[in-house]
Amino acid sequence: MTLPRVGQRRHHSEPGCLGPMIALMTWAPSFILPVDAAAAPRPGDAAPFFGLRDSRQRPFHFDERTTGVVFLVFSKPTDQYTSKTLGALDRMFHIHPKLARNVRRCLVLSRFTGEPPSKRIKAIEASHPAWTVLPDRDGKVYRAYEIIATPTVVVIGADRKIAAVHPGYDPGLAQRARLDLARIASV
Repeated sequence: MTLPRVGQRRHHSEPGCLGPMIALMTWAPSFILPVDAAAAPRPGDAAPFFGLRDSRQRPFHFDERTTGVVFLVFSKPTDQYTSKTLGALDRMFHIHPKLARNVRRCLVLSRFTGEPPSKRIKAIEASHPAWTVLPDRDGKVYRAYEIIATPTVVVIGADRKIAAVHPGYDPGLAQRARLDLARIASV
């Protein structure tokens, strides 16, 4: 087999060009797990239960005994839009205090290596004291909710069903979250 000279293209009919592609197509599916879009929790589905310890090592449980609305914001410690998301939601709760009643606000930090980043957690707690920071050490909660973009906001109603999912940061998040809360809280 001769290699093409600089500036020449190799034709697909040349020997050795399709071989690696065909080999990749035959063994790659055995290593790539299929993504089942139906497996991701959607509005109307029962929210996956979980138990974590907050940043102060106090237990936090979301289970059949949980009452009220729960706001879960999923993020990675390095996500630059987490503070914007929390700030927008904090402003929304401040402007509409009726909506803030019986709402638990939790930031689930996942996808970190080693110990949780205490400096980042302290900064979040200082600037957003209404939020409980829950380090998801092994990523189980992150995977249970099938999070694909961060920050993702999951609104869970008092019936423990997912009311809304807002993946990724969006400047219109607070408005949509307010409408979600008004709808499920009947305010």
